[in-house]
Amino acid sequence: NSTMSFDISERVLEVAKEAALLAGSTIHQTWSIRSNIKNTKSSCTDLVTETDERCEELIINYIRSKFPRHRIIGEESSSSEGYDLTADPTWTIDPIDGTTNFVHQLKLSCVIISHIVDKTVHVGVIYDPMAKELFWATRGNGAFLRGQDGIAHPISAS
Repeated sequence: NSTMSFDISERVLEVAKEAALLAGSTIHQTWSIRSNIKNTKSSCTDLVTETDERCEELIINYIRSKFPRHRIIGEESSSSEGYDLTADPTWTIDPIDGTTNFVHQLKLSCVIISHIVDKTVHVGVIYDPMAKELFWATRGNGAFLRGQDGIAHPISAS
């Protein structure tokens, strides 16, 4: 039923936006404080901070409160054990894309959340907490940007 999937996509989109804004608020609050580097992943420049872990935990808890049966692949929590993408509804999370920039206080970091069903991305959300820009797209419905003016503007690639 296409109405049902549209309603679910809209609900997923709203949850993804809210989760990204929640994590973005934490990033913004900790911006001026040096976040402690907790670990490195694949190399000495692939960093994990306390803020990464806190933001991922916030996002996971928020999503689980709304969609308890969905799978979640978090960059920080899943990277060491790996993951297996299935046809099940699955969220992917990068709590701070650009952690090295964040650590060095360069305003080039964002929160990325996607929702995948049948191994196809249906919803994607990116939030830049320093610029206060929220980007989102849903399969078949285009992409949008809500900037500091609070108005959603359609965007396209040229």
